[in-house]
Amino acid sequence: MNFLVLGSSGFIGSYLFDNLQKVYGHSTNGISQNPSANSRNTYYVSNLFDDDSTYNAINTINKKNPIDCVIYCSGIAHQIHSHFCEKKLFSINVDLVLKISGLCNRINIKNFIFISSIGVLGDLTSESYPFNNYSRHNPSNIYNHSKCLAENKLLKKINDYNYNIIIIRPPIVYGKNAKGNFSTLLDLLKTKFPLPFGSFHNYRSMINIENLCDFIEHIARTNSSKQMVLNISDGLDLTYSEFFNCLSSAIHGSSKVFKFPLPLLKFLFFIVGKKSYYYKLSNPLIIDISQTLKLTGWSPKISPQAFLKKHYK
Repeated sequence: MNFLVLGSSGFIGSYLFDNLQKVYGHSTNGISQNPSANSRNTYYVSNLFDDDSTYNAINTINKKNPIDCVIYCSGIAHQIHSHFCEKKLFSINVDLVLKISGLCNRINIKNFIFISSIGVLGDLTSESYPFNNYSRHNPSNIYNHSKCLAENKLLKKINDYNYNIIIIRPPIVYGKNAKGNFSTLLDLLKTKFPLPFGSFHNYRSMINIENLCDFIEHIARTNSSKQMVLNISDGLDLTYSEFFNCLSSAIHGSSKVFKFPLPLLKFLFFIVGKKSYYYKLSNPLIIDISQTLKLTGWSPKISPQAFLKKHYK
């Protein structure tokens, strides 16, 4: 198959770009706004909003190797503080998605895969009521609202497009070179100091980058449905305490995580102005992926424990 990865210099995009070629043997090209990412199979486009330059890049790739599947990984995922940045966020995370999807309709692709976020459904669940593929949208922040809006607008265009639309909603994606909260946590765990994270017994669905890439490759190769909206995870949910212990053990040979009273830990988080981080660590977020597995025939490639041992030992 021939893939085009939009956003091929980001964490998810770069892993897909490399592994679709090296592991799965597919022909893969990328488009990036990062000039340092320019290479033989990656096309640098300084402004994706410029229809001519973006379409020229897509068309050049398509003429060389007709594209079967476009994977859209571009977007802004940073914390937004100002109205200007908020406007820019919606411009890139919503308007640009529609613009690129429209340009892709001018070539004969089979699948357009949009990487969304489980956050469009909310940022916490109970253990009794996990998210599933039919859960309603309930975004709790600007970033997830932008992803929600992009999903809705894409699906409204389904009858105008001559290709299939697949929306994938991963939770936290972890792996080497991951950014955001996982990168911060990894930096803390790499120190030799014990960390008081052993009392977070809430379950948290996550997915490692290897499983996410395997799922995307599988669905691109096998899908024949006009539209699919799929929640995904590793399929084996750990508590944060279990995950931290596994990661710490992989790094150090033994865990540097210890139990600490949560009320006191909550107080300390609040004192240092990290209230939101505490709630992210203490709230459960569980995804039921049974419907996704049944619809797609996919099964997770590697367990969280095996992935952490493989990549952080």
